Amino acid sequence: ALSGASLALAALLSAALPAGAGDETYLRPMIDVEQGWDSNIFNTDDHEEPSLVTTISPALWFENGGELGEARAGVTARARSVWRESDLSGVDLLTRGELDRKITPRLSLFGDAAYDEYSGYDQIGDGDTAGQPGNILLEEQPSWTRTHGRGGFRYLLTERLSFSLSAYGGRINYESVDPSVDSGYYRDRTLY
Repeated sequence: ALSGASLALAALLSAALPAGAGDETYLRPMIDVEQGWDSNIFNTDDHEEPSLVTTISPALWFENGGELGEARAGVTARARSVWRESDLSGVDLLTRGELDRKITPRLSLFGDAAYDEYSGYDQIGDGDTAGQPGNILLEEQPSWTRTHGRGGFRYLLTERLSFSLSAYGGRINYESVDPSVDSGYYRDRTLY
C-alpha cells in the first residue's frame, strides 16, 4: 500500500506529465560526494572523538518545464561512512517531488511531497558495556521514516502580489525502539 506522501507524489507527477509543444523534459542523473570532519561523532560532553565522515549521494531526477509551469521528482540515496566508528555508518533514502502548474494566466496549482528514510544505528559501547567511567556508551538511534505532502492554489492579484491557500500533512514514524530507551523521546508524530 502506498503511503500518503507516495500517493501525493504520484498525483503531482501525473498532473505535470501532459506536456505542451514548448515543454522540455529531462532525466538527470547526479552524484554528490562530500568529505567532512566531525570533531565529536558520539555527541558527548566528556569524551569527544573526532572522525572523517564521507557522504556519497547518487540521485536520479525527472524534470519537466514549460510555459504552464514545472514539475520535478527525484530519488536520492545517501551513504554515510564514519571512518572511526563504522557502526554509525548507514544508507538513507530520500524521494521528493515538486509541482507548480498554471491552470489559467492568474491561477496556479502547486505542491510538493517527500519520503525520507533514516537507517539509524544500534547502541554502541566501547569496552565495558556497563558504562564504567571513561567508556563511550551511545544509545540506540532508531530508524525512522518521515513523509509529508503539501498542496494548494496560488492566485496572482497583480504583478507583485499573490494570494495562496495550501494544506499540509506529514508523519514521522519511528521503527522499533529498545524498551530501556525513553520512548517519549522517539514518539511518532502526525503534523497538519
